[in-house]
Amino acid sequence: AGNSRGRVKSDFTGGCNGKGYVLRGLAITADPDSMQGQDAVGLFRHVAGGSTIQQLGVEGTVTVTAAYSKSYRDAGCNVGSLRGSSYVKQCYSACEITVDQDLADGAVNVSAGGLVGTAKDNGWIMDCYTTGDVSIWPSESAMAIGHAGGVAGQMQEGAVQRCYATGTVTGPANGGSGYLKPGVGGIAGYVASYRAYIEKCCALN
Repeated sequence: AGNSRGRVKSDFTGGCNGKGYVLRGLAITADPDSMQGQDAVGLFRHVAGGSTIQQLGVEGTVTVTAAYSKSYRDAGCNVGSLRGSSYVKQCYSACEITVDQDLADGAVNVSAGGLVGTAKDNGWIMDCYTTGDVSIWPSESAMAIGHAGGVAGQMQEGAVQRCYATGTVTGPANGGSGYLKPGVGGIAGYVASYRAYIEKCCALN
């Protein structure tokens, strides 16, 4: 939604008020050959420019095959990449998010979240919940890296407030260091110190 399928990345800017409606049957299957210059996947791939997505429920599946040479980096049900003082609020997702890393091509630092893949540059997630499972495979490989979270895969800058997640979260447990160290969390897989935070949330997974 709001994103070109061409090779030039485009941002959704503006507002989307779902007014409590639910989009059912979302089915996104992405692989490196279908990437077409994009590095995020979700109902809204890139949300920026002070935009707001609100009161929208999404149900379905997001399945990504990631390879090092050309790959999606952010995978979420509602939003792939949230940035630029933008908001996702009063939304929910019931999506199964699955990322399969093709390690023969090298490890990929993918961030997968039940609602948002990555929030950065003041990306805010407020009053939302998720019920779907999030997984990055193969989780047991020493090469595998990435961040998996029930609400957001990675919080670089911004906040998750008054949210909860109930789905199972599975991700890499080995390898990497610092920013590349794998992370798995009930709410977020990675939270940058001093630039992002989680407040009044509950992980029921």
